[in-house]
Amino acid sequence: MPFEYFYGREADKFMFIRIPKLMFEIEGVREISLEAKVMYGLLFDRVGLSAENRWTDDKGRVYIIYTMAEAAKVLGCSERRAYTIIKELEDKGLVERKRRGMGKPNLMYVKNFLTDLQDLHIKNCKTFSSRTAISAD
Repeated sequence: MPFEYFYGREADKFMFIRIPKLMFEIEGVREISLEAKVMYGLLFDRVGLSAENRWTDDKGRVYIIYTMAEAAKVLGCSERRAYTIIKELEDKGLVERKRRGMGKPNLMYVKNFLTDLQDLHIKNCKTFSSRTAISAD
């Protein structure tokens, strides 16, 4: 099946999953599997929706509800494999699950690993690292 080309800003019509570029660059995170990086992007997307719906705990932290069945369906794998992928994120500290019991799905917190890194980059970098940015020297 031949696909069409994009013209102008047609790509803006689509929704995309955001995966932070630093996941491919920084020590301790770049080692995780591509499946886990994609899963992080999917979970990160849900954080925005949860924030809009004001799904926060008593400390103001945004949580999501994302079952293993949902993860398996989106990734096209078994629930067991989806569990392994989310467990990989959990082991790296990128995701935290809070069990609720009584047959209710777990709450899941997607961690922001970029906060300290962004501050460090801004404080220590005199020039921009983006190809399109112009240095303000």
